[in-house]
This record gives sequence, structure tokens and C-alpha cells, in this order.
Amino acid sequence: MTVEETNNYSRYRWLLHILIVSYFLMGFIVRFSWPPLASVASQDLGMDMTAAGSYMSAFYIGYVLVQIPAGIFGDRFGGRGVILLALFIEGAASIGMTFIESYSAGFLLRIVAGLGAGMVYSACVRSIILLFPPKEQGLAFGVFYIAPVGGGVLLTNLLMPWLASFWTWREAFVVVGAMAFCLFAAAFFTLRDSGAENEEKDIFGGVKFILRNRALMLLCLAGFCQMWSQISFVSWGNSYLKTIGFSLMDSGLIMMVFGVGGCLGPLVAGLVCPRAPHPKWVIAFSLVAVVVTLPGFCFSTDISPLMLSAGVVGFFFGAANTPINVIISLFAGKERSATASGVFGFIAQPGAIFGPLLIGFSIDLTGGYTGAWWMIAGGCALGSLLLAFIPHPARD
Repeated sequence: MTVEETNNYSRYRWLLHILIVSYFLMGFIVRFSWPPLASVASQDLGMDMTAAGSYMSAFYIGYVLVQIPAGIFGDRFGGRGVILLALFIEGAASIGMTFIESYSAGFLLRIVAGLGAGMVYSACVRSIILLFPPKEQGLAFGVFYIAPVGGGVLLTNLLMPWLASFWTWREAFVVVGAMAFCLFAAAFFTLRDSGAENEEKDIFGGVKFILRNRALMLLCLAGFCQMWSQISFVSWGNSYLKTIGFSLMDSGLIMMVFGVGGCLGPLVAGLVCPRAPHPKWVIAFSLVAVVVTLPGFCFSTDISPLMLSAGVVGFFFGAANTPINVIISLFAGKERSATASGVFGFIAQPGAIFGPLLIGFSIDLTGGYTGAWWMIAGGCALGSLLLAFIPHPARD
């Protein structure tokens, strides 16, 4: 890349990117703090598996509802206020979990936590697209997407079981809330807005443009299938491992390896994206690879092959995330990047609501996980098929 191609971008963009990733990562720590503790907390609260799974679905109700408003606000006014409000809500909702005594109170707090995490996504995407030149965006989003499958799952499966064994599952949520408030303080003193890009008079103009864009709509539908599969696996992986005889700590260790794979996948995909004929093929290949490698996790009972399988599945789930916002950037441009990300989240993230809930129902109904694996594999297969119909954009 020549100097001329980068001279309008900050020389400190990669240092600033660390902060952006930390804000995004916090949402996943809040989100995935529940699955490692679900089996213990559900017993304390007297909940069955369907109810426990619904707490992940509750999170995504809030997450989905706020996607489009946060995207519109971010494009029109900048992302600083959005990120600060998001971190405050995440901290308050997490600490609130310490005091719940009923299913309904916890369900409501998980919705509120989802509202906070949902706000930060589009603001961070917009910041990356403004901060990096197009040829660096693949790698930038590769680093960014360490957070979902990698950072969030890895850190929560390392931290939450240890905290629960040292204190209780309630105190573990206090630590999560304290982390969010620390990031709030850091963002308050360091974060600056880069200014609005979208000055359309029609506040819903960007949404209308995106809803009429065939490529972005196909991406959203494929994203629904991807979220269905990815979040279902993360939500129920720990519980499945406990049913085949692993302790809470060993289950967390296996899912930590899944998280390590999830850290490596986005980085590799970020390097591959600029060289691929179309970034959609990176997603499609990754989803097909999940279908092929998933049986290694489903049918293993020893810890070593389970770790290997979990790492491979995590790698490909992580790799599937990176190209999403590269495609959004190509079709929506800078001025509509946050809105497009918000619309994507609004359409795709319901997959994360219905997937864990229906799989929990299937487990209660059948007493096993066979239906869960079919649902996860089916979502990946359908998502890869939809991606094949996305047209080729003009690329730099």
C-alpha cells in the first residue's frame, strides 16, 4: 500500500483500534457470562433447561431491538455517546444479576444487558470503516472479530467457572459489571467522535437504501443462519459436556480451546479476505467446514479429541465473522456503515434468539442433543447456500 493510499488516515489507527475492540469485547463478556454458569445458576433458581436457554434468548431480544436505532444515531451524530451508554447499561445489568431471586427478574435483566451490547456494535463498525483504508479493513475486522467467538468465549470460560468456585455465580456477575464500569471510565476520558457521515434529511433514508439492496439482504439472511448455529453451539456446548460426564471446570477448559480457535479464525480470514475473489466465499467455506468438522465434537467422549474438535469448530465459526463487515463496507459505504450494520444485526441476530431457545426445548423434549447438532449443521448449510447468490461488488 502506498503512502498516498493511507495519508488521510491516522498513523495511530492500530492503537486506537485496541480501544474499539475492548468496547466490543465487553459486550461478549456480558453475553457469554451466562452459559458457563447456567447449569449451576439454574439449579439455584429452580429453572429447567428451556428456561435456562431462554436467558440467552432474552439477551438477544434487547440486542436486536436496539440495532437499527443505534445504527441511525451513530451515522448521524457519531458513536461516542452510544458507546458510553452501552458500557454503563452492561455494567448495571450484570451487577443486577447478583440480586435476582426469580426467573422473571433475571430474564428482564438479560434483556437490558442485550440493549447495552447491541448499541456498541454498529458504533464500533462505523469507527473501523472511518479509521482504516479499504485494504486494511479485512485485517482490522479480523482483529475486531476475535471478540465474539474468541475473546468472549475464551475469557468467560476461563474466568466465570473460577469465580464461581472461588465465590458464587452471583459474585461472578459483580466482577463482570465492574469490568464494564472500568471501560466506561476509560472511554469517557479517551474516546472522541470523528463526526457524522450521514446528513440525509430522511432519518430512515439509510434504512430504505439497505432494505432495497439485494446483496445486503442476502447477507442478512445468511447472517441469521450463521447466528442461529454459532450462538446455539456456544450456548449449549458447556451443558452438553456436563451431560457426558465432564466437570464444570473441564467443560470450561474444552470451551476455552473453542475460544482459542475463535481467536485465530478471524485473523486468518482477515488476511485472506483481500486476496479472495469475493469475501462471501470466505464465509461460505467456513460454514461448510463447520458442518464437516462438527461430528468430531458431537461423537467424542474423551477430552483430547473434544479439545481438538472444539478448537477446529471455533476456528471456522470465527473465520465466518470477519468478512461480514467487509461486505457491508463495500455495498453500503462509509456514510451508511453504522445503519447497515444495525439492519444486519436486526435481521441476523434473531437467529441467536430462536436457536438457543428451540434447542433447549429439543433437549427437554428428547432428553438428548441429537436434534441440537442437526439444527446447528442445518443453519450453517443454509447460510452458505444463500451467500452464493450475493453479486460481486466493485472493489478497489
